[in-house]
Amino acid sequence: MALLLSFGAVALENDDDNDKKKKKQKARPDLPGILLIDVGFNFLQDNPEGMDVGFWGSKIVNFYYYLDIPIGKSHFSFGPGIGFGLEKYSFDDNNTLTLNNSGNTEITELANLLNDDVEIKKSKIAANYIDIPVEFRFHVNKENHDQGFRAAIGGKVGFLFDGHTKIKYEEDGDNKKIKQKDNFNLQRFRYGVTARIGFPGINLFGYYSLSELFESGRGPDETTATSFNLGISISGF
Repeated sequence: MALLLSFGAVALENDDDNDKKKKKQKARPDLPGILLIDVGFNFLQDNPEGMDVGFWGSKIVNFYYYLDIPIGKSHFSFGPGIGFGLEKYSFDDNNTLTLNNSGNTEITELANLLNDDVEIKKSKIAANYIDIPVEFRFHVNKENHDQGFRAAIGGKVGFLFDGHTKIKYEEDGDNKKIKQKDNFNLQRFRYGVTARIGFPGINLFGYYSLSELFESGRGPDETTATSFNLGISISGF
């Protein structure tokens, strides 16, 4: 009798464990694609004097949702997506961006805008985009794309929906900030090439812009600066 009761208790315990597993599986979103979160750093090239950017402050965060469409029974798939690209450029020097009387963008020293006795903490410009990325992927495990090594190349186009500068400083012991919303002649439409390599859970990515950061002839010193970024990607689900 005792033996039967113990078998019954084990059976009930196993049923409870199975129910818990089923509930956990149901709690996960059953979506046809994947959410990728990119975290990395921005770099500028061909930028004018006074617009050097710092490494740690020039960050990017992308939130992209991709589909994964197999190409026949091959090792390859096609991945269209959509999402947000949030980028920041942190000035090394105590400068910011302003607009002159002609509406063109200038590099301006903060000493000309603030009192002499303030301590500058940060000066940044933010550019936020709605992006449409596309990838062609190679999967070592063609039977299950959620497992094994993979690599991807592709590109993306983006549309600027927000631009602003932010200055943080200390004055008379108080922390203060100034935020100026404007696109400062940033390109409203951007495009470039992308690459990704790693495993489904985490991988390395890169983006190289083929479009200039500012509208032609309207950026600081008529700059032809372009950007590229590097970082890691984490799969949300």
